[in-house]
Amino acid sequence: MKNKGLIAAIFLFFMTSFTLSAHAMLYQITFKTTDCNGDTGFATVEVNRIHKIQTITCDEPDAKFKKLKQVIVKSKIIPTSFDVFMVTESEAQHIQKRIDDYMEAKRKLLERGNPIILHKE
Repeated sequence: MKNKGLIAAIFLFFMTSFTLSAHAMLYQITFKTTDCNGDTGFATVEVNRIHKIQTITCDEPDAKFKKLKQVIVKSKIIPTSFDVFMVTESEAQHIQKRIDDYMEAKRKLLERGNPIILHKE
């Protein structure tokens, strides 16, 4: 009988982990992209695929923008590669805000959840 309780606790733990990771894959951020020459577009990525955001300098002489931000995203196709999107500073701040909001919501969800305590009798 003791094993049934342990199995149920382990099952609940894995289901909670799966639900949180599935939620992360579903939560997407859409943002405006901008190239050095001023061309614009948009992209949508899962929040958990964003690796980092960094500053770049546009070296082209006719560049409309001299500094932009790169959003580096883990590729869905090749696990060891990245997709790179360029955005303005203000759009990078918007993306960071969305990431921060997501992380705060995730933290609150974990805090409100029922803790699972596994112990050996």
